[in-house]
Amino acid sequence: MSRKSLVRTLGITISLTVALSGCAFENLGKTEVVTVDPESHFMEIFDEDTLSYTDGSGNAPSEEGDEDEEDSENTDGTIIDILDFDNDYMEEVPVGDTCLVDLDCDGNLDTVYYNASRSSIAEYGTAVDAFTINGGDYKYTLFLSDQGIHIQDPNLMSYYITDIDTRDRYREIAILDYGANGTPYTYFIRFTGSGTYCLGHVPYFPGDEYFVIKGNGQIESAYDLHILQNWKAPATWVSGSDQQITSNFKMYKSDILYPYEDQNTEPVTQLIDLYLYESRSTSSKQTSVPKSDEEVKFTQTDDSHWVYMEKGETVKGWFYMENADTIVSNGKKYNRRDVFKNLY
Repeated sequence: MSRKSLVRTLGITISLTVALSGCAFENLGKTEVVTVDPESHFMEIFDEDTLSYTDGSGNAPSEEGDEDEEDSENTDGTIIDILDFDNDYMEEVPVGDTCLVDLDCDGNLDTVYYNASRSSIAEYGTAVDAFTINGGDYKYTLFLSDQGIHIQDPNLMSYYITDIDTRDRYREIAILDYGANGTPYTYFIRFTGSGTYCLGHVPYFPGDEYFVIKGNGQIESAYDLHILQNWKAPATWVSGSDQQITSNFKMYKSDILYPYEDQNTEPVTQLIDLYLYESRSTSSKQTSVPKSDEEVKFTQTDDSHWVYMEKGETVKGWFYMENADTIVSNGKKYNRRDVFKNLY
């Protein structure tokens, strides 16, 4: 690549194209070589009398590039600062990446590294490779039965930094695990500056449709119901004291749960005549509801024995279940799939 060299002698500028990076032209004992990069237009002058370079203004070339390079070398991971309503009180970090975050609000950034991978010897095909905080090895803390944590099938995509309660002085590391029973769980790890403990776990993952960190010590997520069909209802998990291991998340479960709407892929219809109770008591008034092809909806349940059914504008009431599969109506027992079509 040729460069344009400008030779200045006695105030005269001469322009020519050369195949070298610079050329020296001598005039009256004074020699300056001016080299211009054709792409960046940066001009550099070499004075043979002083054996030094300037940028044309009399200043030495800037060292900004070197400083920037040094700064980049000091950045060991993504810095996580603000966790608030705007980012749902959580920040996603790819598995295998390092992040820097003040976990215990002591004014210092803590370095967190978590990695997991597929394993031919792990029971469920994936395994935790590393979990360190400030260089300390905390991998073993992900397998402490006394703290209610045992990571069996870790998610290989992400982990999270969260702020469950903005009123306390902690931020949590959220580890995602598919588990062994078919329900994925998120485990929340709290770092105290000298160690860690598991605050508890909540079903499903951050980023899932129904997973909401509220920033006030509460997390709302989907709860798997246990009777009639495979369906879910919203529930809230509440954290306790911010310092005690015994403060593990407790699910706040009301007497009645209200399932998410439209969970069934096909309309559910009634296959046999069914008696509905006026209230959740087998001694309350009963009403016979004839079978039909009209869609029925299940809008409430105690997740133990009672389900509230609605059909059209006027038909509403409770039916009783002896267990997860058996419906009792007018003294007779029926399998749930003999009573309703298209259960999920």
